[in-house]
Amino acid sequence: MTKGFIQPEKPNENELKEINKFTKRSLTADEVYAFSVVLCDNDIDRDFERFTPEALKKLSKLFLGKTGIFDHSMKSGNQIARIYSTAVEKTAEKTSDGQPYVMLKAKAYIPITDQTKEFIQRLEAGILKEVSVGCSVGRQICSVCGADRRHGLCEHKKGKFYGEGLKKMQCYTLLEDPIDAYEWSFVAVPAQRKAGVIKAYKTQEGEKDMTAEEIVKSMGDDEVTLSKAQANVLKNGFEALLKDRHSLRDDLKRETVKCCAGVLPELSGDTLNGILDALSVDQMKAFKSALKSKNTESVQLNCGSDKNIPDNKDFLI
Repeated sequence: MTKGFIQPEKPNENELKEINKFTKRSLTADEVYAFSVVLCDNDIDRDFERFTPEALKKLSKLFLGKTGIFDHSMKSGNQIARIYSTAVEKTAEKTSDGQPYVMLKAKAYIPITDQTKEFIQRLEAGILKEVSVGCSVGRQICSVCGADRRHGLCEHKKGKFYGEGLKKMQCYTLLEDPIDAYEWSFVAVPAQRKAGVIKAYKTQEGEKDMTAEEIVKSMGDDEVTLSKAQANVLKNGFEALLKDRHSLRDDLKRETVKCCAGVLPELSGDTLNGILDALSVDQMKAFKSALKSKNTESVQLNCGSDKNIPDNKDFLI
């Protein structure tokens, strides 16, 4: 396979239909720049890892519609292209260990604007030609023993040879069962020998996940594009935060109702609930504090317990 994996193409009518599935308005052939790109393959790369042909088939579906960025930077401003078609192709070539070579090939488009003309020129000049994929895989299988490396049961070292004679084999990792595809990126240094691809995959297990705090800290002040895994972390953290906040507010509201029942027994429950619902947590704290200070002369009032609270069912929440 020759080097230089970006191949410019003018989209035909059918391809324009596929492209326009991802646009807000229909673009013409003169408004888009289309090109083909090899995303990844089944050859052993410089990290001594390889995708299986079955994994490439799954990735072909997952990468459809994914955006192309630069250097895996998640800032939204780095989005430059989008994949509108994918296909797994087998060639007459062989991988480094003699297996039939299989590649995941994609077609992507870029809108032709004043902002993208320089980028298109760099593509056509061959300055930008290597790409990297960001995805998650479900299994990392050792080629020697067949164990999943995520579980820590394999002691074989990637790149080393094991066995003797005809049974001697190099250890590498098989990347299987893709779960999600995040993005694909233009990079400077290729890792895969034929497809020129640097992988940035993550696994579901056996990895150090980023916490919500770490993700937020890494965002900076600019807009960012989050992976599905990162978005789920933030979503779960936000839901937990909301749950805690609701619980705190409910507890504070009950305490404030008790205080108000002793100070303003003539105030109806519906009126008080309406007032408290309109207050923020900080405002409700201030309101409760004012009620307590108004009754410091009365030792009968105890806002922190149920003792001496009038039996006024209008204040039940």
